[in-house]
Amino acid sequence: MDANTSRILVTNFGDEPLDVPSRTLLGKATACGPGSISTLQAHAFPLYDPATPSSPPFSHTGSPLDRFEFDDQPLAAQAQEKATALVDDAFRVGIDEDGNLHTAVVALLRQHKEAFSLDGRPGHIQGVAMRIPVEDTSRLSAEPPRRVSPEKRQAIDKELAQLLAWGVVEEGSSPVSRSAPPFT
Repeated sequence: MDANTSRILVTNFGDEPLDVPSRTLLGKATACGPGSISTLQAHAFPLYDPATPSSPPFSHTGSPLDRFEFDDQPLAAQAQEKATALVDDAFRVGIDEDGNLHTAVVALLRQHKEAFSLDGRPGHIQGVAMRIPVEDTSRLSAEPPRRVSPEKRQAIDKELAQLLAWGVVEEGSSPVSRSAPPFT
């Protein structure tokens, strides 16, 4: 970075998404040159003799980080499996340094086992009426049905029949209709 740098690209290679609003302060920079000392962190930037470099110069250009580089390495896969244990043939739970399961996590998973669709169908809530809060009902309007080919209509009807049979969805009586894409 130099005085002409006005923007930097920050990349998240983690598993969790991170939303950073515009103009968020990501760090604090202090301008230091060779031989100066930062009083904030007490780091020194000493001058070195240019005739004796501290390390040999790079003989090749660096390549960008490949986030999938370690996917096929068996040691990485073993490390993930060693740090977890399979519980009830369904849940992979982390273990502590002594190799013990986190009992609170196991108890929570077992308590809410029905929420995870272990039987292969989408999860659903039983015994509770679900409502959809709408801020201004006067602005609601019905949308005409979407036109699809007979083949697509047959696939949609088949999926809806399966979801109805599972009890995941139910027939609606709302005066307002909106398209809902079926998924599998």
